[in-house]
Amino acid sequence: MRNKQWLWWAICIVALHVLMLAYDAAHPAVFFHADRATERWNVIQGWQAALDSGAGAQFLATHGNAGDYLVQAVLYQWLGELGVIMVQVCLALWSGWAVMRIALLLGLSERAAAATAGLYLLLPHTLVFPHQLASEAIYLPLLVVSLELVARAMIGGKAGAAGIGGAVLAGANLVRPITMLWPAVVALLMARAGRWRAAAAHLLWALVPVLAWMSFVGAQTGHFGMGDSSRDVGHNLYQRLARTSETLAPAQAAQVRQTYLNQGETGSLPPLRYLHFACEHPGAFLRHSLRDVAVFFGKSGIERLSIDYLEVGGSDRRDLQRGDAGWRTHLEREGTWSTLQFLWREQGTVLLISLAGAALMVAFSLAALAGIQVLWRGRRQLTSAQRGLALLLVALPLYILVFSQLVDAMQSRHRAPAEAALMLLAGLGVSKWRRGRRPDFAVAPVQ
Repeated sequence: MRNKQWLWWAICIVALHVLMLAYDAAHPAVFFHADRATERWNVIQGWQAALDSGAGAQFLATHGNAGDYLVQAVLYQWLGELGVIMVQVCLALWSGWAVMRIALLLGLSERAAAATAGLYLLLPHTLVFPHQLASEAIYLPLLVVSLELVARAMIGGKAGAAGIGGAVLAGANLVRPITMLWPAVVALLMARAGRWRAAAAHLLWALVPVLAWMSFVGAQTGHFGMGDSSRDVGHNLYQRLARTSETLAPAQAAQVRQTYLNQGETGSLPPLRYLHFACEHPGAFLRHSLRDVAVFFGKSGIERLSIDYLEVGGSDRRDLQRGDAGWRTHLEREGTWSTLQFLWREQGTVLLISLAGAALMVAFSLAALAGIQVLWRGRRQLTSAQRGLALLLVALPLYILVFSQLVDAMQSRHRAPAEAALMLLAGLGVSKWRRGRRPDFAVAPVQ
């Protein structure tokens, strides 16, 4: 690339991460300020003990997705906490490079592509997760790199890139299985664009490692699958229904608890049973889903920086996210205005930061919608492969939005897998606004 804008962005972002490494050394506790970080650490310790006793294989097969903790366990054993963070930072930077390459394929100028990648790396989730014991620090970069390989295969028709992208995506799915069905979507869009060999290669390499893992679990436990977990779909839907039931009238709530929630505080609910509840109580179901949609498009995740990382005002994520009295529970039971008053009393400074972040997030979402409009208006000028890439970028946020409805209550971090695609769409939208025309797609893949 002739324009060196990307280099200035890279220098600034690397310098920022170096400053954060110094902060990490002075505040080692922030390494554990991610969702389930303490639980993940305990599993890592258990795996190391099992490994020493010769029961490592059985331990892996009985503790859910091994990728949720195994990669960081190995890195910690070899390199220590600082080494884990540095590897995760390198992965994040790699994902930024991948975003820039996709932006160039979309026809953005080198300056705009560098800015798109730089801004992606400055998003709260992309910035903070590499400095924590978070599964997203491994999962998100792998997903973005896979997306870039697929984009190159879509435009250039290279089955090899598609296959490698599938293998990388398989690695991501062994960390977090939310995108387990995404390879089928990718293969379908590739085939629709006439990239049949690339579609087959991607699907094959995305499925083989996952099936190998499921076979290993089946051989160890007798149950073919990803492994037993308290965070699978059934457990999540049980908790989701429990939260939703609290918003019903007392008599209806009691009936729901007797019919669906008769396994105590923790239980598992099949998807069809949850759909049956949704049909019986469509209003409560839709209200809960709409709150999730509002979080997806309006909550920035700046709290990862203000609360989890910098601990502004001595704030504690656990207090604000408590299941019985946290901000989301307050919103579900008392409404928006009461929740704002509650947050102002609890953490006024954090609330102001979050409101500023929400305003930026809404602008970000609107820019992404503008990017979709750019693609729609120029659809007739695109080749079938280019339309496939455009559909891929639009499909990923929709996929993540839909499947994030399988958790008890959406948090901004659940949107993180879609943020690279959203940033690329926003880059298109801003480019349209600035240049007054649709950016042309690149004719050939970026080398």
